Amino acid sequence: MEFIIIVIVAIVIFSKISAKATGDKWRSAANQLNLRYEPGGMGGVGSIHGSLNGNRVAVTVLTKRSGKTSRSYTRYSMNYRNSIPVEMKIVRQGIFHELGKAFGMQDILTGNPEFDYQFFVKGDDTQRVRAILSTPVQDAIIDLLSSFDDMTITDSHIEAVKSGTESDSVVIIQTLRRLEEFCEIIMEEDEKSFDNLYATDSENEEKSEEEPEVEPSETAYIPSITVDPFVIPTPVVVTEEPTEFLEDDIPPIPVPTEHQRFESEPTTIEDKAVSVEAAAPQAEEAVALEAKDLQDIARQLFVDPENSMLTSSQFDERFKGIPVTGAGKMEHLARFSYDPVFSGTKGVKASYDVCTLDGTYSKIRVTAEVMYPEDQYERLSSLQMQTIPLNGMLVAYNSITHRLYLSAK
Repeated sequence: MEFIIIVIVAIVIFSKISAKATGDKWRSAANQLNLRYEPGGMGGVGSIHGSLNGNRVAVTVLTKRSGKTSRSYTRYSMNYRNSIPVEMKIVRQGIFHELGKAFGMQDILTGNPEFDYQFFVKGDDTQRVRAILSTPVQDAIIDLLSSFDDMTITDSHIEAVKSGTESDSVVIIQTLRRLEEFCEIIMEEDEKSFDNLYATDSENEEKSEEEPEVEPSETAYIPSITVDPFVIPTPVVVTEEPTEFLEDDIPPIPVPTEHQRFESEPTTIEDKAVSVEAAAPQAEEAVALEAKDLQDIARQLFVDPENSMLTSSQFDERFKGIPVTGAGKMEHLARFSYDPVFSGTKGVKASYDVCTLDGTYSKIRVTAEVMYPEDQYERLSSLQMQTIPLNGMLVAYNSITHRLYLSAK
């Protein structure tokens, strides 16, 4: 009996010591992120609360019981700084969702088989939700899911659950930074979806207010002429040489002289050809930009602390559209008819393994998704799993999945 008591006391003491050590790690993570740590009672680890770039944060320990056993989980929750103004919920696909579909329950499909297979999407505005779930958002969600046991994304927050009680302050910091980046991405894509879906309608409305449409009419272009029904008008005949007219007669239609005709003639074909030739060197000069090294661009975007919180406008100003050159191993190839990143066209997409960089906390695997014209599919299909040169223009990037998007030359 005494032995059992000693074992129980030892377990309690060990649990308190372990909880205190884990709590110190949580406190350290909270201090580094300027968040608030609240100690737990009765051997509990505690919790972290606060705000990261305006996004409300909560890190807690969740205990799930099943019969006589229980298991602890670390739950990360982050509320978006700006909520998405459309009802939306994304959860991991499960057996209940499959059963629900069999009985007619509908979800929103994005057109990406990899994403649609793993996630169940609900929303009250299908078109808007699809626009928000662009390729960068889908890639970020898939990447996050690989690190957690469960995840829920709504129009107001993201919640991710990981098995066990996290005891590494570096992992806590890294996880919260990843969730912060995801919040920025989904809020940015929400703004873009609004502009893309509703800007055209607004422009049409403004145009209709400024330029009211004219009712079609058969007499719309017939000038109003006052005619005396009792007078037969004298016809006017215009000759090549002007004749003398009386004061009451209608003045003659002026006929331009040869000199006047040449002065009013538009630019001749020869003149136009000269202007095009003069502009050609300028066009060639604009195209001939120096290509940047692909790995160097990846290092600037994914490792350089200066670009860790790069906004969309900053990326467009400093990186978008620059030519890049490098190499990568082709891992996947597919045709596409629509893509949010490479919008307005259809073609072929190839995924490449570009390089592995040394990050602040861990290694960073950089990949690239390159768009090619449709007629390149056969040529590229024979190069899969080979390392080939990459030359193109930088279109976009994803800071969570460490992926670059290029448009091939």
